[in-house]
Amino acid sequence: MFAFEFMDLSWLPDSLKRTLREILDCALSRPFRTYYDTVVEQISDRIRNDPRITAVAELGAGTAPITHRLANLLGRPSSLKLIVCDLYPHPEAFRELQAQYPDTVLPVWEPVDFSKPIVFPEGTYVVVSAAFHHVPPTLRRSVLEVLSAFPGMIVEPIKKKALTICLAWVIVFPALATPFLLRRRPGNGRRFFWCYIVPVAPFMIIWDGMISCFRCWRKDEWLAVIASETRLRRFSFNETAELSRVEF
Repeated sequence: MFAFEFMDLSWLPDSLKRTLREILDCALSRPFRTYYDTVVEQISDRIRNDPRITAVAELGAGTAPITHRLANLLGRPSSLKLIVCDLYPHPEAFRELQAQYPDTVLPVWEPVDFSKPIVFPEGTYVVVSAAFHHVPPTLRRSVLEVLSAFPGMIVEPIKKKALTICLAWVIVFPALATPFLLRRRPGNGRRFFWCYIVPVAPFMIIWDGMISCFRCWRKDEWLAVIASETRLRRFSFNETAELSRVEF
């Protein structure tokens, strides 16, 4: 199943799309979940154990939640460069992040389609967080072949399971809490508008959450793809209660 998600629609107002991404960021963060903390911890472990890594690129970054947390963890100054890019870049979010960490964060302002060959500096570790399920099934093998040129990880906070699909409805609570949790950040009038005055964002994020679950590959699908391509044999899949992860 590959039905539409609102966040993938090019005609959706930027203010609404940004609000949906912020709701997702809140839903995957404390106090609701520890997904982002877990992913950043895993990236940090890889960086510490591999001195060849000189940069981390967040692909399909959205509002770049992984990069923001990683930059905050690294502190300033840092010799590690953090690259953020997306098929639909968010200039406002990228500018805010670069202003906060000017010597560390390197935004890519042009759209980056990672189903096509991409160029990053040598020593770049790529991270695809909560984004692989947005790739159409017909392009997924191409994406994996492109990513196989780098070390990195693909990680998802959801799974194609009945319980996870049902729990997608719970995201309404982070959606309604987002204007209050982010009240000190710019854009709170926009968030309040889409969550309360014209309250379409909570319903849209519920839909997107359920469709995202249907779009995900199950463990057996991942293992079949990895086994079918020689270039993908070094990929490894593992799954916990918190997330699904493919390392390469």
